[in-house]
Amino acid sequence: MSQVINWFRTGLSFILFLMLVIYLLPVAFPNLRIALNDLTAVFIREPVIETEGQLKKENRIFREKIERQNLELAQVENLKIDNQTLRKAQKLSVGKGYTLRLMSILKRHPVTWNERFTLSKTKKDFVPVGTSVLIEGKLAGKVMVAGKTTADVETLLSGNVEVACVIKGTQWFGLLKGAGYLKDLPSTELICILDNLPRDVEIKPGSLVYTSGVGVLPGGIEVARVLTTERDEIKQKAYVKVSAPLNSARFANLLLRDDE
Repeated sequence: MSQVINWFRTGLSFILFLMLVIYLLPVAFPNLRIALNDLTAVFIREPVIETEGQLKKENRIFREKIERQNLELAQVENLKIDNQTLRKAQKLSVGKGYTLRLMSILKRHPVTWNERFTLSKTKKDFVPVGTSVLIEGKLAGKVMVAGKTTADVETLLSGNVEVACVIKGTQWFGLLKGAGYLKDLPSTELICILDNLPRDVEIKPGSLVYTSGVGVLPGGIEVARVLTTERDEIKQKAYVKVSAPLNSARFANLLLRDDE
């Protein structure tokens, strides 16, 4: 019995000695205390309490990442669209004696978005005033001012461009000119009027309008599509929607005569 008590006393003394050592060592050696704290932190982790400021910061970082990703995706899509447009432009052809020259649209004014735009050119590019401009193979307007590095284009919707046209599949000629927005028509877009058509002919909505070949333009270039018609005592006029995608185009072709 006495032996057991001696063992108990010895064990208790050792435990007390060990506790004293553990307590005094960090006091004597501060670096050891830091190491012990780090060691215990591995096994006993305190719950992390995120403040409102931290949450807002993380939120902002996530939003910025998403915005950057969306911007990169949009840029990729724009490149795909440009690639498709350029491929189509290379395949376009016009009548004998004419050449197409592709140029990028540099800028548009937000107020006159559909009526005019500016092309980017180099000093070597010869662009005569009055040169016709096509978008995706469809007539869009003509050059009004040509500078050293830009060319200003007025579209068919501006009201300053007139084109002799014909209804597809007929001999019905008329003069096309911009009319702006007319609230009584079944369209919320800017339109043109094809005037001086024969009064007694039947022109169906949806009929295509092409250049007639009268004047400086070759015939057969698509210009517009008929929305509706109107008659008076002498003649008939057609309200038409321009076929060229004026407000979304990024490139345009100059229609140049080979002898220019």
